[in-house]
Amino acid sequence: MGRHSIRLKSKVSNWIESFLMSQQPKGVSLQDLRPLVEKQNLTNFTVVLTGACGGIGSAIVDVVLALDGNVVAIDFDDEALMLLQQKSPEKIMTYVSDFRDLESVSLVAQSISDKVSRVDILVNNAGICYLLEDTELEKAGASKQGYDNCFQINYLSHFLLTEKLLDKIDPFNGRIVQVTSGMSWCVDGKALIPSNGKCHDPAASRSDDTRLQRHISAAYGNTKLAQIWHAAMLNKSGRATVVCACPSWAATSIAGKNTDEMATLEKLAFSTRPQNNEEIAGPGIRSTLNAMFLPRTDLSPELLSCEQSIGNSKVLGWIFSDNIKPNPVLTSDIVVTYGREKLVKLIASVIVLIFQRWAHEDLILQDNSFESLNQNGQVKLYEWSLRAIQAYR
Repeated sequence: MGRHSIRLKSKVSNWIESFLMSQQPKGVSLQDLRPLVEKQNLTNFTVVLTGACGGIGSAIVDVVLALDGNVVAIDFDDEALMLLQQKSPEKIMTYVSDFRDLESVSLVAQSISDKVSRVDILVNNAGICYLLEDTELEKAGASKQGYDNCFQINYLSHFLLTEKLLDKIDPFNGRIVQVTSGMSWCVDGKALIPSNGKCHDPAASRSDDTRLQRHISAAYGNTKLAQIWHAAMLNKSGRATVVCACPSWAATSIAGKNTDEMATLEKLAFSTRPQNNEEIAGPGIRSTLNAMFLPRTDLSPELLSCEQSIGNSKVLGWIFSDNIKPNPVLTSDIVVTYGREKLVKLIASVIVLIFQRWAHEDLILQDNSFESLNQNGQVKLYEWSLRAIQAYR
């Protein structure tokens, strides 16, 4: 290749990188949030937060402290929790918990319940997702109770934590936030419904080596849909006010951080950190903060029925804009054969990641999938989940 060709290729590459790495949307300021907090009369409030040491979690901790709130921080990393608590020892209470073990979650939930008089906001944020190379790693194996790790960490352990803390959360003035994902569009929900066969557990809950690759590909989406179903059941019961939040692509290490691909994703993603002295957080957690602090009177019926989630980018709405009927693309024969989860991941990793910054808005109500409205699935998974956690309540 000639010298001029190399220079041209380098210029084109630099232009493409400059285009993709355009300026982040504006982040979140105290002026954005104080009116919401004051409208709810939130004073000396307490937030229980899972995944408190990760990208989204640690950024939420900083916001709560800036608003003079208290944090009950839950994470598996004891060293990271110690560092986190140093930010404000009098305002942060920390708990180490392994969400691969329901007994660990139960003990922490009981301790929180014993020590805290009320929980104003519970943020179910912790989670993992599988990479293809995890087919050979322990990460894709079974939890202590024998369930798939992703299913238990992302969904079942949070189900248990939520059920044990419900008595501490006011059904109307309190708030539960499910940090979900557009990846819930990857799946049709069938793997979340308990079967009538020999094994009654939902297929998504099982760690089965014989179907590992397809299972891994859909695992994360299944857990995010399960969170939406859980939210819908709690809202219908009147036992809680639950809002789902989709952060789009935010700069976290949920999918790993040791590869060039992950490094590139983080550059393209919404930042969770402030970018100037006027901000207290980046745009990557704005949807979660809106879900936490929007006054109850501002929550639409669609949010409370979980037909919609709070988002921060219009891209998903451009692609999937109708949840009244099954999406004809996602239910077509070719997509079913190829793999719905593969198509949605391709869309998410290309279209959403590249264009989300241009479609960013401070508050977006985005449709959840048609399958998120499956009331039969919601009921069956909820009843199965209650049985699964019975020994740990």
